[in-house]
Amino acid sequence: MFGLKKLYMRIKRVALASEPIILIALLAIVVGASFYTMVQSTSANVKSLYVLTLVETGSNYYGPGVPPQPRYFVLGPDGLASSADIRLPAHRLIELIIISYDQGNTTPFEAKYANVSGTVGGVVTLINGTSASGLVMAASSEIAAKWERNVTGVPVGWVDHTFTITQKGGYINIPVVAGFTEIAYLYLNQTGNFAWGCMCPCGYPAMTTPGWMMGTITVY
Repeated sequence: MFGLKKLYMRIKRVALASEPIILIALLAIVVGASFYTMVQSTSANVKSLYVLTLVETGSNYYGPGVPPQPRYFVLGPDGLASSADIRLPAHRLIELIIISYDQGNTTPFEAKYANVSGTVGGVVTLINGTSASGLVMAASSEIAAKWERNVTGVPVGWVDHTFTITQKGGYINIPVVAGFTEIAYLYLNQTGNFAWGCMCPCGYPAMTTPGWMMGTITVY
């Protein structure tokens, strides 16, 4: 933008000695160049963001004699796809969206999984889905009282699933509240294959079946 300003001043000095129509035309060129620069910058920022949308549903048919099971799907251009092997780029900002269509009836194996870990700012944006899910939560609840808010964790009793990625030296953890939509931003700076899973006893055999409540993250 500084270069464009200098160009404008030079053009102005030249054009003042010319016809007004020339000045208008030259100004149009400068404004057009500035707009093009802004559009290019915005386009680059959009391209740098990688979006992963997961859809979690609660009553999926697994097989004969097996009760309904929860499952994570990847929302792609052709609809819902398997989450068995999720491919994500390294060293790039990732927007992770988790949409839950579950009623939920579990709590995590350990209380620590009620806390957000490994995201940008250590927070997740929690969008209240109480009405959509049919759940009844206390109106006095700090979270339920707001449609949307950033949180560092939720009450243990609200955690029905997690989306947890195990990495070398740590983990990324998103506690999932049944019926809510959650948005988190994160970076993956280690390449390779990493396990993801739900840290709640939400259903067997889903807990041990790739593409249901566990799988692999391939970071490239």
